[in-house]
Amino acid sequence: MEEPIEKLIIHNEDEAFNLLKKALSNEISDTAQITFKGWPVFNLTIEGKDFHGSIPTRIMQPILDLQKEINRIYCRARYNSDDTKK
Repeated sequence: MEEPIEKLIIHNEDEAFNLLKKALSNEISDTAQITFKGWPVFNLTIEGKDFHGSIPTRIMQPILDLQKEINRIYCRARYNSDDTKK
């Protein structure tokens, strides 16, 4: 008989930290399904006299680098690889 899949939902930072501790202590199954619900939320606000509803080119590259790093971290966590083409 197949073991039921453990389903875990993370709503906030405390739940994520506690789940990470359990994972490091082998207290959750390797086949557990983890879902993030309403968390994390990332907001970026750019203010200043040079900003008129668009993103200046001098800021675009750091934003693209941030997105690239988020994608790389996801691939490392999900596929155990830095290859973002997965």
